[in-house]
Amino acid sequence: TKVNLVDRKRVGEIKRKIRDVAPKVKVWESMLSVEGVQRVYPSEEEAGTYVSGKRFFAFSGIGNPPSFYRMVEEIGGVVVGKRDFPDHHSYTVEEFNDLVSEALNHRAELITTEKDVVSLPREVGFTGVGLWVLKVSHVLDELLGFVHLLEDVFKDSWLFISNGYGEDVVTRAVLKELDNRHRMFVLPIVGSGKIFEEIGVYNVGPVSLLPSGGIIKYQWTALLRDLMAGLLGIIWRQVLALRIIKHRVSRVVCVGDVYIFLLAMLFLKKRPVLVGVAKSVFIRGYFWIERLVLRRWAEAVFCRDEPTKEMLQSCGVNAIYVGNPIMDGFEIKGRDFGIDKSCCSVVGILPGSRSFVYKDIGLILDAVEYIADISPLPVRFIMALSKTVDADVLERVASRKGWHMLGGVLKRGKIEIIVEREAFGDVIAISDVIMGLAGTGNQQAAGLGKPIVSVRDRGKLVQKMLLGDSEVLVDYSYVDMAEEVLSILMDEGKRRTMGKEGVRRMGPRGAVSRIVEWLEGGQVYEGNGGYSSEVSLNKISGKGSG
Repeated sequence: TKVNLVDRKRVGEIKRKIRDVAPKVKVWESMLSVEGVQRVYPSEEEAGTYVSGKRFFAFSGIGNPPSFYRMVEEIGGVVVGKRDFPDHHSYTVEEFNDLVSEALNHRAELITTEKDVVSLPREVGFTGVGLWVLKVSHVLDELLGFVHLLEDVFKDSWLFISNGYGEDVVTRAVLKELDNRHRMFVLPIVGSGKIFEEIGVYNVGPVSLLPSGGIIKYQWTALLRDLMAGLLGIIWRQVLALRIIKHRVSRVVCVGDVYIFLLAMLFLKKRPVLVGVAKSVFIRGYFWIERLVLRRWAEAVFCRDEPTKEMLQSCGVNAIYVGNPIMDGFEIKGRDFGIDKSCCSVVGILPGSRSFVYKDIGLILDAVEYIADISPLPVRFIMALSKTVDADVLERVASRKGWHMLGGVLKRGKIEIIVEREAFGDVIAISDVIMGLAGTGNQQAAGLGKPIVSVRDRGKLVQKMLLGDSEVLVDYSYVDMAEEVLSILMDEGKRRTMGKEGVRRMGPRGAVSRIVEWLEGGQVYEGNGGYSSEVSLNKISGKGSG
């Protein structure tokens, strides 16, 4: 890859080494091509592919920084200063302010890569300095031959498409249950897809690390930030990936909403299976046009609750309910983290998995400190930290509020928060109440019978429709959040009532095994609890009676 960034002698040496090991293997070359530059501040502006004489202070956190600076110069830019950061670097406010000062000192504007611009802090201040992004793409030699090779690789494969971190977790659970009994690939529409790497399943599409984390329907500014970060280009590359493999994929499973279902339907020309974890009659359900599409094109729709299944079936959709697959996205192994529940209450903390976790952590830490100061009961705190959250950045944010990480524990004076990455289910299980700013995580906690306290924003108001009285929303205030947590901790009856409502709303575990059983051509048992109605593959696909 990127063969145009090194001399041809070096490329030839690499090819010879490959052929020494595998003489019959075809080797393709890909080059990095500049598509243009884009100013993302103070106003969005496309400047084509040439910026003659413009002075830039360039910075990057990539594997080969000199290649980036050389490409800026090749399109006419003048690099008057530069600063290198480690690969995949997450920038702090202080670092960005230093870059702004450097640019001002050099009478220049800032320029960086598409990869780096999405890692800038949200609280940046440009103070009159423009920010530009160099836009690049990969160009493959002998593209047609490479496409034909990919078609052979993907022959008779199953493709799983998901669009969100919670959806990725459900997809991974299904893939693990299938246990490599088929040739399987994934296309995560949002996020890095790292959780699929851990189980050895290949991602066929581009990495999609967008500022919004995929949540754009509640704020137009989130959509604007994503567009500035290259959303349209990412969508195009995802569509291209689907078109390349469309003749070789034998089955498509979409985990999420109708958007990815439409992608599969339009560009793979298949009748997908939809695992509809993102839709419920509790939150408006499926729109009439979605029901029409699902009735015509869906092989089957697995619903997250019984009322949603009944609504879809009344419209002629092949809808099935076998439990809520969201509840199968974690394990409970019985860890107690050294906490003696007989002598204290436990507050679980779910900060979420998206980029604004670094802002929300301040609210959470202030609420923890307030609870510890005024609680008449002994309270322990434990946090389940998503794998998508950069622990180093989180630690830096916490240190500004006087907290320090030591041995997996955040400390401020005598107050401690146990921080866990690998034990989400056990964190929820041991908690008495959840202070949650997560999405799917909040739902899973409610399904385990834990009362939820969250903040009132547009996204959480929608989630409240789903979770009902199992969740309490407060203003974005650490005092309000802390006092609500304490009121629930001190009221056993309220805890029990909220817990029962969460279990009722979310439904039972075990759906993933039944979905896999159906995908394999067996039979599943529908229903909540008794599973009294038997539904076979033939019946669902319309080949049998009924």
